[in-house]
Amino acid sequence: MFRNRLGIMLIRMCQKGAIPGNAFDQTLKLTTTLTQQFPSQQCDRESPLYLEWDGFVSVMESWTNVMKSDSELRDLLREKAVSLARLVLNYDPGDALVLCCVLRCMNSGLLWVVDIDPQLLLQPYLQKIFSCVESLGKVESKTRKVMAAQNIAMQCFIKLCSQFGSLLLPYLPQLYEQYETAVKQDIISYSMRASFIEGFVILNLLRPDLEQQRVFLRQLMQDASTVLRELQRCGALSSLEGLVRYLGIHTSPEDPAFCPDHRAQLCYVGHVVSVVLKNSVLPSNRQPGQPLPASPEQHPSYQLTVPLLTQFVLPVIQLLHELWSGKAKHLTSSYFQHLYQLSIAEKEIIRGKVLSYSASQPGQGEGTSQMQNTLVSTLEVCLQCVANSFSVFGCQHMLDIGFVDACLKTIFPSTAGLDCWKMRGVIRGVTLPLVKLCPPEMWQSVLLPFLLQCCHTVFTKLRQSWEEIEENKTSAGVSAEQIEGIMYGAGDEGEISQEVIDEQFAIVLSRDYASLIEAVCMTKKQVEGEKGGEGGGEKCDSGEVEEEMEEVKEGGAGWRGSGIRDKWMSSHEIAPLASHLLSSGGAMCELLFISVFSGLSWGDTRCAHTFTNIAGLIIMKVSTGLLPVPVIGKLFEQVLVALQKHGIHEGNRTALTSLAQLMYETMVSSLRTPLST
Repeated sequence: MFRNRLGIMLIRMCQKGAIPGNAFDQTLKLTTTLTQQFPSQQCDRESPLYLEWDGFVSVMESWTNVMKSDSELRDLLREKAVSLARLVLNYDPGDALVLCCVLRCMNSGLLWVVDIDPQLLLQPYLQKIFSCVESLGKVESKTRKVMAAQNIAMQCFIKLCSQFGSLLLPYLPQLYEQYETAVKQDIISYSMRASFIEGFVILNLLRPDLEQQRVFLRQLMQDASTVLRELQRCGALSSLEGLVRYLGIHTSPEDPAFCPDHRAQLCYVGHVVSVVLKNSVLPSNRQPGQPLPASPEQHPSYQLTVPLLTQFVLPVIQLLHELWSGKAKHLTSSYFQHLYQLSIAEKEIIRGKVLSYSASQPGQGEGTSQMQNTLVSTLEVCLQCVANSFSVFGCQHMLDIGFVDACLKTIFPSTAGLDCWKMRGVIRGVTLPLVKLCPPEMWQSVLLPFLLQCCHTVFTKLRQSWEEIEENKTSAGVSAEQIEGIMYGAGDEGEISQEVIDEQFAIVLSRDYASLIEAVCMTKKQVEGEKGGEGGGEKCDSGEVEEEMEEVKEGGAGWRGSGIRDKWMSSHEIAPLASHLLSSGGAMCELLFISVFSGLSWGDTRCAHTFTNIAGLIIMKVSTGLLPVPVIGKLFEQVLVALQKHGIHEGNRTALTSLAQLMYETMVSSLRTPLST
């Protein structure tokens, strides 16, 4: 972070001081020095050469930010920038960790140089990527550093295809031929194959003929179709027991029948379907003469992906939900007995740490952690496939072919036994994207069934989780010092550690759920002079909070009468979807109220702030007569519970107090009789 800030400061100083050429001369000199150094032994994250390259990447990323908005400076430094890019592209450190820095520089620090002269630099860029793929693919020991370098190389390839697609399209046959050669030599993993396919799909979409696109897509997905037929033949998609046996979870890596490629193949099919769907949305900047399918069935990817949605995507989602729910524990061997626990990566994320490239993982290669990571990735991409299919083929068509009903019968019923961490997928992967893309005319038939099932499932889980967390805190008497020590490594990994991690998972799911309800209920008001972007529930404007606090302390003249309503509506307004739900009533309207007012007292101040904003908007929108007096009393009671929980925080206390006042003034006509509690 320090090196990154230092690089930005350096570039800004050069901009202000009218000496950018001198600064770039120093950058070029540094590049020359770095590309003449080679590690004498394997590097780690403390090695001087790695640290120097890591800092150099930050400097080049800073130059990228400058060049985006300064075309004159870009023209001025044209020759020097090309020379610098050539030095980096010709450098082969012979160490995977340093190579990660070189590839990061290519991916985020040098693409502006390619944009200066793509005809000159595109070919060397591609040659560098393919040479890295070939050299890393021949390394026998696939360490974390090697896999990280491969992933960055693939990111760079995809970004090239996205930014320079029209220039690369004529070379698509040659690129695909090189890819096929690498596949035949077995030097690229299944995840890398999926990344190559994503780049090819991006280029293929630029072809002027729909039939050509369709033929090439069929060629790209041939391997995935072969793997799917094998999965069906083995019964891996028809039952949980079949999936367990296909993956080898019932045995161990020492068993000759165990095949580590099986888990990779399962993930590979999911990734291929995902990247094809994700990149099948017709580009908004289509060139004149580019084709436009007359119907979803005529889309080049339709015949190839829609059958896989029902034959692969939905069965895998259901089976993996059941697997993570623990329904296959009796089939699991002792070697994989920890499969259903948190992975090392998940624990480190919760503790706020990042796994280093050189970190050692138990069971590297065929271990439990590798199986966990692969299956989690598979579930994520399959959930994304569901939302992407609606985006590409339209909500009406997916409803007509019965895909909506199939999803409702498959996705949510199988989540009952999931923990909070893994339940986030149904929000992030399916429901939240659907809220954003579903047109109003399809709300009733498509969106609301998804929304009702998702909210009911997640809210039930969260209510149960927070009740258990509060009970555990009361009975265990865990001190703040103990929690801090456990979270940051000062304590052991015993029972208390698991309780703390469970609470963090509940917080993460609560925030995702709050984001979903926020997307349903709130839209950002475009106010003149307003700063910031979307997500009013995610961050609290300290200036607004201080202003509100002052008004409350001084007697709150601005919060009386209609002033409090105007204040509440100053930055956000009720979303059309929420207006529809509140005016229609029914189960989703009731669940919306329960979620918002119950969420006020969950153990996370950010969620409390988000739900407070939402509560004020829906209270002002809903008809007073819709809420009986006892219900209003219960809502007030929830606000008081939240004040007791979060009142120690000034921002939350001010907002909750304002909410209580707003509720009273809005519903005063219904409060002629005493509240029934």
